[in-house]
Amino acid sequence: MAGRQLDLAPVLVRSRDGRVLHWTRGCESLFGHTSDEVLGRCGHELLGIRGALPLADFYAGLDCHGVWSGRLQCRRRDGRPLWVEAHWRLAGDQVVEQFTDITDRVAAEEREATLNREAHHRLKNSMTMVLALARMTFGARDSRFRDFEGRLMALNQANALLQGSACRLDLHEILDEAAALLGMEGRVLSTGVPLPLMADDATFLGLVIHELLTNTLKHGALTADDGSIVVGWTVGMEPGGRRLRLTWRERGGPLVAAPTRRGFGAQLFERACGFGHEAVVRQVWDPAGLQCHVEALLRHAPAAGPDIDIATLDELDRAPREARSDGKAGWGSGQSRASLCAS
Repeated sequence: MAGRQLDLAPVLVRSRDGRVLHWTRGCESLFGHTSDEVLGRCGHELLGIRGALPLADFYAGLDCHGVWSGRLQCRRRDGRPLWVEAHWRLAGDQVVEQFTDITDRVAAEEREATLNREAHHRLKNSMTMVLALARMTFGARDSRFRDFEGRLMALNQANALLQGSACRLDLHEILDEAAALLGMEGRVLSTGVPLPLMADDATFLGLVIHELLTNTLKHGALTADDGSIVVGWTVGMEPGGRRLRLTWRERGGPLVAAPTRRGFGAQLFERACGFGHEAVVRQVWDPAGLQCHVEALLRHAPAAGPDIDIATLDELDRAPREARSDGKAGWGSGQSRASLCAS
């Protein structure tokens, strides 16, 4: 009974040089070839198998690890295209390959990608129109227009990043792009665990980071040549989902004091944090530099990683620096993101 059920699964066995040794009825149903047509032939050549990388790279991974999994494109006997999720396993001098048909899933993903591109194009056009109206209303030199333009560009940048990453971004990318947009590359160090974000969460955090960056450019650490920012975060499980705990710390800038009034930027920051993310914001006006602690509920996030506490951030504040070509201080190569995330 078990053997009959196994024969219905799309599984083939081949030699290391690619010759098909066993071909199940499941493979016959999926690919359209009978066992008589396939046995003894090079299966990958017959099926026209292609991947995102040359097949030689997949074979090398199989030799190194004994297993390999991934998406492959191939063709049926009648010439129709077919997408499969493949799982390969070494068994002595033979390779066992199992396939799952994902053609409908890939087609749905392509339709979704097309709709996302169209939505992004329309949104970009709408933002351009809004920006033009704001310029006509306030004038290009008005500080209110420049503030509004910065916020609108932050939204546009988040949407552009999402468009290029199938609506899924990592928080590291958002920080890097936000810093680059303001010409602050190398002065914002991110130390959190890898954190993929879906569209709503990425847009929310993009706005929060933009407000923090523009504030520090006007009043905080980035007004000084050797000022810098360290951003760390962790993710933990809660009954209602996964909660992000982010710490923003500024160093090397002018002495900090609590503001005497709440500007529009502060109001926008608080509203953005409160919109649908159950966020809690705590700002510490340390004379040595602003500290901002943000906790927010995320709709999608990976499992919790190692905590980055205040002591760890203090160590990062003292990290060695090296001279940059523009004469400003940059983070030393010994404190790369990879090494920090692994610490």
